[in-house]
Amino acid sequence: MKPKIFIGSSVESRKIAFAIQENLDYDANCTVWTQGVFDLSQTALTSLLNQVHTNDFAVFVFGQDDITKMRNQEKSTVRDNVIFETGLFIGGIGNERVFFVSPSDNSDLHLPTDLLGITPGRFDSTRDDHTAALGSFCNQIRKQIELLGPIKKTTEKEEWVDTKATMKVSNYTDEHKEFDRNVCLKIKEFAQPIF
Repeated sequence: MKPKIFIGSSVESRKIAFAIQENLDYDANCTVWTQGVFDLSQTALTSLLNQVHTNDFAVFVFGQDDITKMRNQEKSTVRDNVIFETGLFIGGIGNERVFFVSPSDNSDLHLPTDLLGITPGRFDSTRDDHTAALGSFCNQIRKQIELLGPIKKTTEKEEWVDTKATMKVSNYTDEHKEFDRNVCLKIKEFAQPIF
C-alpha cells in the first residue's frame, strides 16, 4: 500500500503544491490541502489533526508570502498558518517525515529560529516548469519514503475525542495517542492560574 502524504502551502503557492503532488503521484497517495481536507462543520484544527493522524509524511511549501516588520526591519516571511501546520505535523509524525521546500533565490526569507537547523528543500522558482524544477527535491522525498515506509498502524478503529466533536480516525497509532496526550498536558500546564 502506498504511503499517504499531506501537502500544505499558502493559496499563493498552490501551483508548487500541485507540482509536488504530480512528482510523487506514483510513489504515494498525495493530498494537497485544497482537496477535501477541511470538512464541513469541523474546525480547521480538527481537520488538520485528522490529517496528522492519517498521513505518513507531510510536505510544506515555504513561499515568500508576507512582509513582516521585525526589529524595525521588513522581511519576507512564510504564511503563519503554514509554519503552524509544519509544527503540528512535526509533533505528530516526527521531523524525519516532514519536509519543506522554498525557492532557492530566497535569501531574504525569514524562518523561525527553531527551524534553522532543519535542511530545507530548494527549487528554482524562475523556471517555467514547476514540476521539473521540483524534481530533485521530490526525489529526495522519494528516498525518505523508501527508507522509512508508512507509519505502522493499528488494525482497529479507535476514537479520538475533542471537546466539541467526536470523530472516528482509522489507523490511530500509539504515537498519535502520545502526541495528543502531550498536547493536552501542555495546554493544561499553560492554563493553570497564575496566582
